[in-house]
Amino acid sequence: VSRAYLGVRYLNITPALASSEKLASKQGAYVYADGDNPVVSGSPADKAGLKSKDIILKIDNHTIGASGSMSSIIGQYRPGDTIKLTVLRDGKEIALTATLSAYDD
Repeated sequence: VSRAYLGVRYLNITPALASSEKLASKQGAYVYADGDNPVVSGSPADKAGLKSKDIILKIDNHTIGASGSMSSIIGQYRPGDTIKLTVLRDGKEIALTATLSAYDD
């Protein structure tokens, strides 16, 4: 089965995480990996310009947290679909576009 793949490691934002990391948002997906680059090189996330410590707030019109986790929202798409990411970076909302690739189990 091929699933849609963005290629980013992240933490779901909880009130505790938002507080400990002093995040500007109380929900979303915090692009983060312990000691690693959370954006997989050459992945759709990399090509879209996602960076470590970005907060992904929305995928298209789906608010991460309110509409489900990032993985459940991505799961609604197919490889090859183009998605719009609403990202919080340095206190500013920016829009990025990513074309999902296939992740084979």
